[in-house]
Amino acid sequence: MEGPLVNAVVDDETCEEDGVPNQMQEETEDYFQDPTSILLTDIDPIPTERFPEYVRDMLYGEEHKLKEEFSALGKLPQPPSTVAVLPHNKAHNRFNNIYPYNRSRVCLKATPGVDSCDYINASLIDGYGGRKNAYIAAQGPVDVSVERFWRMVWEYETPTILMLTQCTEAGKVKCVQYWPEKLHDSLSVGEKFRVTFSSNMPFAEYEFRKFKLENLSESESKHMTVSHLHYTAWPDHGVPDNVMSLIAFIRHVRKLHPVSHQQPLLVHCSAGVGRTGTLILLDIIMQQMKTEGTISVLHWLRNLRMQRMKMVQSQQQYEFIHCGLSELVVCGETEVGAANLRIALKNLKKKGPVGFTGFQRQMQIIEEVSSHHPVTFSDAEEEYNRNKNRFPDKLPNDTYRVRLRCGPMPGSDYINASFVNGYKQKGAYIATQCPLENTVADFWRMVNEFQCGCVVMLCQLQEEGEESSCCFWPEEEGESVVHGKLSVKLVSVKTHGDIVTRKLEMVEGAARLNRPHMVHLLQLTSWPLQGLPHPMAILSLIDQLTSTQMRCGNRRTVIMCSDGVSRTGTFLTIHCQLERLKTEGVVDFLQTIKSARLHRPGLVNNTTAEFRRFESHPGQFFSLEKELSWV
Repeated sequence: MEGPLVNAVVDDETCEEDGVPNQMQEETEDYFQDPTSILLTDIDPIPTERFPEYVRDMLYGEEHKLKEEFSALGKLPQPPSTVAVLPHNKAHNRFNNIYPYNRSRVCLKATPGVDSCDYINASLIDGYGGRKNAYIAAQGPVDVSVERFWRMVWEYETPTILMLTQCTEAGKVKCVQYWPEKLHDSLSVGEKFRVTFSSNMPFAEYEFRKFKLENLSESESKHMTVSHLHYTAWPDHGVPDNVMSLIAFIRHVRKLHPVSHQQPLLVHCSAGVGRTGTLILLDIIMQQMKTEGTISVLHWLRNLRMQRMKMVQSQQQYEFIHCGLSELVVCGETEVGAANLRIALKNLKKKGPVGFTGFQRQMQIIEEVSSHHPVTFSDAEEEYNRNKNRFPDKLPNDTYRVRLRCGPMPGSDYINASFVNGYKQKGAYIATQCPLENTVADFWRMVNEFQCGCVVMLCQLQEEGEESSCCFWPEEEGESVVHGKLSVKLVSVKTHGDIVTRKLEMVEGAARLNRPHMVHLLQLTSWPLQGLPHPMAILSLIDQLTSTQMRCGNRRTVIMCSDGVSRTGTFLTIHCQLERLKTEGVVDFLQTIKSARLHRPGLVNNTTAEFRRFESHPGQFFSLEKELSWV
């Protein structure tokens, strides 16, 4: 297989080194020699430690300098892109105003006997440190360009594709699906290539696929393995709500495709400029931070726009980059590998110069960065919903609250519960308070409507003389209780150590007409209101939950305690961290808690004795997990 192309053919004319015909080369040279093209003067790189303060001044100062900067970028003259608008190339452009420049466009190899087949809407992008062609920024393929897309992957030996859009968003096609529909299926692409869907590993915010790309036109069939990382947490409009999830995605990419890799990293969204430019710019600056300890957003974005038009397409994306880098500086490097886990946990227990332990400092950082993500609780605070909240300050935010099917009464869709991501599944959990007498029917409606297979209860009915939960299940085996249209029957009860397992059968409407919905209620009885149970109790609960989820088809799980945040948040953190440790060999307490708090504010309460005990004994969870069958 040949390496990245230097020469190609455009309209039967031989390309020069930068891949444009001679007359276009002259246009480009004239453009870059024109001093009027330098509209934005460089500012000095910002030292990393000063960047958060710099962003506050630029973003919130009276002069709105970030807005001015981005506006000025739009005034830069653009190099010519005449090849893209040639009649035989127009069908290969998704949009009629997003084209690659002549000088930096990807040139495919000429195909004997086929005229004008070298064009694709994609650009070669230089990376950090002057590295040539570190990236390919491309539009999402259209129907007629799928064959050229895979030809580009083959000719440039691109081992990694990053996809930043869904195929369809808000009812509009953003990118054709250019890989087989089902795992292990194959897709013939043109006359030369075949793509086989080899493997798929889903995560909460991206999917990691592997494809086998075969070139059938060679005398001996050759193939290459292509990693396909599909980031799915970018909304139809706007930017991701958690920039650190995108940064974590980039870090994962760089473990698979190191900066030192000789082949380019292929990045595409729909147009290949907005989301694509945002990710590439973040990746470049993360390398700058690591190497130089400085940040130069404007400098690098100007460089990107000299290579592909409209890279980082919106003011919102430009601010997102600044805020994300600022948050990265504040949070620091919090990911810890398995080999260093014991030492890291020991250091987190130590007190620093100002008297706080590392865990306490991390919780302070979480509070600080969370304050930049304002949330609203308007639904929870409605007059007709207030008596459904056990505590007035433990509420679901409007964005991620669970919404029940609406009934005739105001507030009939409300329950104090929130969707929270798992390690490998978006919205895998519902975090909620234990039911009140007046919310039991709503609780079972939620379990039924969202087809939950397991409910984990982390408290007892009475704790320290007060109610933590009403009894929301039938007390005798074989007994049924009716809640509205739902009938709940207790099938069996088993106790093993600190864990009580109740198997319940739920039927909606007439039993003879509807199939029963089986629910497994796992109650840990040894978790005190303040503090933690023995680590082995939590690990045994996780072990039992994991095996039960597998039997239930990995349906959504409800996690609850008296307030729906303290014990619930701690359990979710430990569960997700152990799962990540098993899969990736790393943990990250800070980012896990911060991400969960975006979905349900207050998860893991650092003011309680529970957090202080977790701080004192975290290592026990990560030494005992090997005793369990699922690890």
